[in-house]
Amino acid sequence: MLLAPRPSRLLSILLLLFVALLGVAGEWLIERQKAAELRIDVQNRLGQARERLAGTLYPQIQLARGLVSVFHLDPDLDQKQFEIATRPLLDGGGSYLRNIAAAPDLVIRYVAPLAGNERAIGRAYRDLPNQFASVERARLNRQMVVAGPVKLVQGGLGLIVRVPIYLPDANSRGDHFWGIVSAVIDSDRLLAAAGLPDGDPTVEIAIRGRNGLGKRGEVFLGRPGIFDQSPAVTTLELPGGEWQLAAIPRGGWPAVAPGAWPLRGAMVGVILALLWLFWAQTRLVRASALADERQRSAARQMASMLEAAPDATLLVNGQGTIVHANLEACRMFRTAQGALSGIAMTTLIPGLDADWQGEAQRLEGVARASDGSSFPFELSLAPVQTVGGTFMGCAVRDVTARHQADEELRMHRQRLEQLVEARTRELSLAKEAAEAANVAKGHFLANVSHEIRTPLNAVVGLLHLIRRAGVPPAQAARMDAVEAASAHLLRIINALLDLAKIDAGKQELDSVPIDLAALLEEVREIMAGRAELKGLQLRAWPPEAQPALRGDATLIRQCLLNYVSNAIKFTDQGQVDIRVSQVAAEPRALTLRFEVEDSGIGLDAATQARLFQPFEQADGSSTRLHGGTGLGLALTRRMALLMGGDAGVRSAGPGHGSVFWFTARLGIDQNPADRAAAQPSHGPATPIPNRFAGLQVLLADDEPVNRLIAQTLLEEAGLQVTTATDGEAAIAAARATQFSVILMDLQMPRVDGIAATAAIRQLPGYADTPILALTANAFPQDRQRCLAAGMNDFLAKPFGPKELVAMMERWVRPERQQHPAK
Repeated sequence: MLLAPRPSRLLSILLLLFVALLGVAGEWLIERQKAAELRIDVQNRLGQARERLAGTLYPQIQLARGLVSVFHLDPDLDQKQFEIATRPLLDGGGSYLRNIAAAPDLVIRYVAPLAGNERAIGRAYRDLPNQFASVERARLNRQMVVAGPVKLVQGGLGLIVRVPIYLPDANSRGDHFWGIVSAVIDSDRLLAAAGLPDGDPTVEIAIRGRNGLGKRGEVFLGRPGIFDQSPAVTTLELPGGEWQLAAIPRGGWPAVAPGAWPLRGAMVGVILALLWLFWAQTRLVRASALADERQRSAARQMASMLEAAPDATLLVNGQGTIVHANLEACRMFRTAQGALSGIAMTTLIPGLDADWQGEAQRLEGVARASDGSSFPFELSLAPVQTVGGTFMGCAVRDVTARHQADEELRMHRQRLEQLVEARTRELSLAKEAAEAANVAKGHFLANVSHEIRTPLNAVVGLLHLIRRAGVPPAQAARMDAVEAASAHLLRIINALLDLAKIDAGKQELDSVPIDLAALLEEVREIMAGRAELKGLQLRAWPPEAQPALRGDATLIRQCLLNYVSNAIKFTDQGQVDIRVSQVAAEPRALTLRFEVEDSGIGLDAATQARLFQPFEQADGSSTRLHGGTGLGLALTRRMALLMGGDAGVRSAGPGHGSVFWFTARLGIDQNPADRAAAQPSHGPATPIPNRFAGLQVLLADDEPVNRLIAQTLLEEAGLQVTTATDGEAAIAAARATQFSVILMDLQMPRVDGIAATAAIRQLPGYADTPILALTANAFPQDRQRCLAAGMNDFLAKPFGPKELVAMMERWVRPERQQHPAK
């Protein structure tokens, strides 16, 4: 027979059971408190890391954005001006920019710095699939895009800021797409400056969102597995996208033993079962005591959690009244501990409009401390369930430091904009000065060209007339020397003018069918005589079968002639070989490499490095064996660059010969059937046919010797020549007589050739009469002026009988009749 337990034993059992239950509950609450505190701490540290990263990254983005004003001011600046404009951005303190590129029409034309990035020039983004997506997104959205991080060719990782540039359209009120500016940020240095990923030893941080794709993007910093471990998460806004940052405690979140919860459940079950057995006896004795104890315990635990929070934390009831505030909150609002209890939140934060019985919220504003001072705050609200009911937990953070950082960033941005504006003004003044200097240089070269070509034309013409009259062999040899000296002087003048035209951007490329085999053979035939005089073997190696090509045959011929002429000059024995090979192929173009190899004196490394600079020679001493101006190789490189290639030389050293090369990008001819008709003829010019005898010609030139030479050549062919010494006399002669053709100098006293041509075109019967310019002004703009004034053709001095014959053949029609003007 079981004896009923005595009341004192029952009370002891109940007390033990209560203590066991309290221990389980306390352990559970403490674990929750620690987990909450740890998560809040990790979230705070992640927020600090985000602020550091934003404070480091945003100024770099603003540096790239400032480049837009440079192209708004001058969309046609050259590479040198681009490097000057970007140097402060690359070399400035606090800059993590590695290089900057600009791509008008999505083709890279400018790179800074250029050294090490030359291969990027001319690359089209449409041919770079790994970059075209971000470029196209920036262009279509008309806003800046941050791409990457990507692996850089130079090593390391980089972020690429794509800035689309839209320029005002002069023909409408809108704008048009100019191109893309890309700035590469050294992401390794930037992340290290922000203290990522290992700046905080207590947390492990990862970032995902490559190319600004946020949580949809790849993880590019830290372990990808961090995002699968319930991390603290925040985002960093980027132009055109965002990054997602995640953090966990280093070593992971504290784990509960796998068997702890089942064991605890079993213990609770046993306790509850025993409590149920004795519940009837203890209900009246312990009910109120246990309830009070639970409430006090929960209050103590809640107070402990609030005090352990790093931020100012308050517990607010449904009416907005503070129930409890931790010590940090008292410090923030400058009150004694416990003084905040019972105060309405609107007293601390005037005008605060919060739902104290709703869901989690996030607010910002200005709070007021008890001493009357105010400060900006960030408030996070979240419901908290306790034994005493549901309250609203409030975490208040003083964001004064962040606002100061934002203000400093704004001031820095303003200073940067002022710096860019000042630099833009400097560039504008420098551009104007450079343009003025370029105009002055053009005028100087034009005057020098005119003053040298005029007497040189007289020398060439008189030599021809003297030969026509017959000379003894000794005199003929001397005249050969004079003609060679004249031809050499003319080549120097033409080289100077060609170099000036290329520097000024006024050299235009022709696009004509090219027969490479015929072109190489033509160069070989032209230089064969000089090679034979030195006993050298000159060989041309035609290329393998190639598709029909188009390009500027004149420039290619001139480059080859420069190389072959130098090779013959500096080779005393052996041979000179001309070769062509293919180095690159595109659907509509080929890149060819032209080489001239000699067995001559060879070159050392130092000479090779400076040989293609203007006015540089392999031997620049006063005792050099070979003459020359040093322009040929510089001109060859400029022409090769103009054709989309480059030029250079390789040599094993002195005494081992040299290989001079240049490359050119030639188009594939889409209509090769017309090539035969388009091939130029290089046959000798024929004398002026006698069928032009009797035609009347008006010759206007203020230079007596040049006038005499041209008159003699024309009269020997049977033409009737009337001369005029200036434009006014030419107009009077045209009024008196109807001429078949008029040869007109440009620079003449009283009335120049341009004005005289315009006046003659107004006379009856002269609307279609050929008026041909004979001038020492050899620039392209001079030719355009002649054609615009009504002239039909242009012949630059000095010229010989062949050139004059060709001109007459093109324009003089024997059926034109002469008659006195009315």
